[in-house]
Amino acid sequence: MALTNAEKQRRWRERRKALAKQAQEHQAAKVTSLRNDGDDSQKIQQAYEATEHARAHWVRHLLDLVEAYADARKKFASDKDFAHWLVRNEVDHFGSPDWLALINMASDPERTKIILSELKGMSPSGIWAEMEARRLVTRQ
Repeated sequence: MALTNAEKQRRWRERRKALAKQAQEHQAAKVTSLRNDGDDSQKIQQAYEATEHARAHWVRHLLDLVEAYADARKKFASDKDFAHWLVRNEVDHFGSPDWLALINMASDPERTKIILSELKGMSPSGIWAEMEARRLVTRQ
């Protein structure tokens, strides 16, 4: 069943609040060395919290990349011209499947935010494939 825009926005707001809360809790917590602590469960919890904190930042920064790639691509007549520009300017950090995926993500920023907040993977092309798979499911 397809989600309404209101439901998508509600889910995104809830996830964003949860990520913000996690970030605040992480900053408020004392940072202790994982190597010096012998308690395995504490190590796991600390590593998990650190990962979630980093993931919240990753989502925000990946959205910045989505916007930057989409804005830059609009200035070129073809993907080939854009690819050459990326190389000339030494910003060819991704292969074409990944930068094309980033550009495609810009076509639906709200859906991109929701899916990024739910995903555990980090590859832009993998994320885009997941977004496309979910689009097919919601259309049926």
